[in-house]
Amino acid sequence: MKYQTLQSFEAFGSLKESWNRLVDTSYHNTIFYRHEWFESWLKAYGENHELCVVISTIDRQLQSAMPLLKSRERLCGLPILKISFIENNEVPHCGPIIDHSLDFSMETRSLLEYVTATQQDWDVISLRKMVHKKQMVEPVVAYCREQGYPVLTRESLHSPVLRIMTDWDSYYTGKSQRFRKKVRNDLNRLKKQGEVSVDKLTAPASIHERMEDVFRVGHQSWKEVINNAIGSSVRNRVFFKGLPGWIASERYGVILWTLSLDDKMIAFEYHVRENKTLYALRGEFDEHYKAYSPGAVLDSEIVNRLFFNGIREYNMCGDTSPYKLRWTAEALAHLDMIVFNRTIYGRMLSLIESYGKPFAKALLRKR
Repeated sequence: MKYQTLQSFEAFGSLKESWNRLVDTSYHNTIFYRHEWFESWLKAYGENHELCVVISTIDRQLQSAMPLLKSRERLCGLPILKISFIENNEVPHCGPIIDHSLDFSMETRSLLEYVTATQQDWDVISLRKMVHKKQMVEPVVAYCREQGYPVLTRESLHSPVLRIMTDWDSYYTGKSQRFRKKVRNDLNRLKKQGEVSVDKLTAPASIHERMEDVFRVGHQSWKEVINNAIGSSVRNRVFFKGLPGWIASERYGVILWTLSLDDKMIAFEYHVRENKTLYALRGEFDEHYKAYSPGAVLDSEIVNRLFFNGIREYNMCGDTSPYKLRWTAEALAHLDMIVFNRTIYGRMLSLIESYGKPFAKALLRKR
């Protein structure tokens, strides 16, 4: 097995076909590990980041990959040089890409071992939102401790997942009477305000035409207050506007669901489709209509339609929240791993993250 690091966009770009072939035979065969997804992300968010993509090959055939980048950030106010997956909060899950013929845990360890052996100028390696269970990364944790690298692992997101294995009537009648009454009341209350319509857009050109309305709704949502709406940053706008065209294919695509009142968009959900699986990347609504639950109305309509559209799995992404758990009790657990360099500075960062940060949070809760 030969390992190497790709640091240029040109070198990474030249691997598109072989990269996607690896994804097709890997433990992580989803859109979020394909080359097109990383290209889309890097076009929008890649500025001020340095690629650090680690790959392994046998006879020039890709066997595994760790899609990483370097960035200068802050941890508890202190400057750090961080190595992380190619990700941010817009990415549902991450992980190494490893062919099924290899042992996942041991190859993850080998990839990380290569990173720590060849990349000297780093303070933190942050591997967030890995979807494999904790026991699958135990060899990686063992390696870090053997080599004296402080390491933390913790569960992070629990993303609700609705598996569609029956018809709508059977599913819906299985819900409580109180729940069904709320769904009806939400819709009836909104209908009293005007004409309600729900649209499903799949063509990239059609989605592109409505994106300014989507950004407008985002600016009127509660997320705008914390600078986290879909259009709060130029980079977000580039990413979400460009994604439908970048990943459009028979197998993958973007679906934009919109809820309008008298032809004015007041809520949307932005999904990524992968065959019969749907991922909910974003959902926002205009706060001026909060009293009429536009987000809940749109969500109810979407879930209903999925039962008739051939979708078999609806991943609501993000973390658990009451409105998601109305539809399913199942959640996909994610794991975060943080490796600190064994320098004095790295060890200090480890202590702050392990003890100082939890203490500060507990103190704030108490106050």
